[in-house]
Amino acid sequence: MLLSGKTGKTNRQAAVAGSFYPAGHDFLVKEVKDYTDGKVSAKQDCNVRAIIAPHAGYVFSGSIAGSAYAYVTDWHKYKRVFIIGSSHHQQFNGAALYTEGNYLTPLGEVKVDREICSDLIGGSKYFTNYPTVHNNEHSIEVQLPFLQYMLKNNLIIIPILIGTNKAAECKEIASALQPWFKPDNLFVFSSDFSHYPEYSNAYKLDSLTSEKIISGSAGEFLDWVIKCEKEKSYGALTPMCGWTAGLVLKYLAESISSHKFIHIDYANSGDSKAGNKNGVVGYHAIALVEENKEGLALSDSDKLRLLRLARENIGSRLHKGKFITSDKADYKGMLSKKLGAFVTLRKNNKLRGCIGKINASEPLFETIRQMSIAAAFNDSRFDPVQRDELDKIRIEISVLSEMKKIENIDEIIPGKHGIYLKKGLTSATFLPQVAVEQKWNREELLGNLSKNKAGLDWSGWKDADIYIYEAIVFEEDI
Repeated sequence: MLLSGKTGKTNRQAAVAGSFYPAGHDFLVKEVKDYTDGKVSAKQDCNVRAIIAPHAGYVFSGSIAGSAYAYVTDWHKYKRVFIIGSSHHQQFNGAALYTEGNYLTPLGEVKVDREICSDLIGGSKYFTNYPTVHNNEHSIEVQLPFLQYMLKNNLIIIPILIGTNKAAECKEIASALQPWFKPDNLFVFSSDFSHYPEYSNAYKLDSLTSEKIISGSAGEFLDWVIKCEKEKSYGALTPMCGWTAGLVLKYLAESISSHKFIHIDYANSGDSKAGNKNGVVGYHAIALVEENKEGLALSDSDKLRLLRLARENIGSRLHKGKFITSDKADYKGMLSKKLGAFVTLRKNNKLRGCIGKINASEPLFETIRQMSIAAAFNDSRFDPVQRDELDKIRIEISVLSEMKKIENIDEIIPGKHGIYLKKGLTSATFLPQVAVEQKWNREELLGNLSKNKAGLDWSGWKDADIYIYEAIVFEEDI
């Protein structure tokens, strides 16, 4: 029988503000900003479906949590965030929701989707309304300031605490969540990793555990946890304190045919200025991504080949005074398809040239050959590339999907979609990565495109035709 809590209509108060993270609004915003700014973002050819983020005090794990949240680039697409943690204070059957009100933090009130909570409770015996177990639990609360910072006023959550340690119940919890495990919902799994091994042992154990999450099956991950806890492997009490949440994630991942796990970042409490090397706790940032399903996909060898073609073509023009000629028979598959593409040159991380085609009439390899020369020598904003510069230039290629005309700008997801604006004889585009680089929202993206690229008024986009597209973006590793 599942436990049930009292039913007063009350918001859940912040329980660990001032201990796990700053209690002051401005201090908290600054700290979250410091932890997330400048971190690595996901590639544009994959869709982030879930992340694993730590839940310790920010002084210990804030940087790793920031890495997890910064990896998610297309925040505007998410309607809700499901936050799943394992209960630290009480064991109970199934999972507990909070439906008595909303969550509060120093950054304000976080809306709980009580309708979905009710649907989960009504649809599965493994979910219950058990508010009291949420009251002092930190695993969900410490995630909220990061989410509030990223989603501003658009954050709606479903807070879930897992109380069981039975694998069969975890599988049933995942099954009940599966209808909501869709691209427009983000799932956050709150967990630290190893508990209290010596510093160097933590690195070893945490690495092995992350490998089980990234490349193992749900069964293999479960067997690893059981083995480690039974044998106290590497001197740790557990390889992952929220392993039940991790197991739910592994079961959910099996419902996505084209999924993969990405390791983002790692540290343990011994790496913190406030920690020591004895009895540490480990922290991983991991993402579950769904690779592009829209037919726009390039293998690593295809990407490398296009990058090499662009560099060799520019080099041939500089040193031999002629372009490379390519035999169509040598390029097959996606390289032979007629796809739009841009070639971008950067020197010392600053733009040095960028030209491309939205719609191409030639095969992709030929478009790259032409645009590499155009970016190097015909971008009117820059002088032509010189011989002594080539070794200092990094080449980036963006391969574009087909364009889709939209009627409502709410369809635009900054960071995911490129925008093509056309009004009369005037047209302009921003690639998807521009919004991320400039940290523009939807309106800023459209206004800058209209004024600074198309030469229209800031609001000129309002009566223009607007198209969106996606892109596979990749660059040289030099």
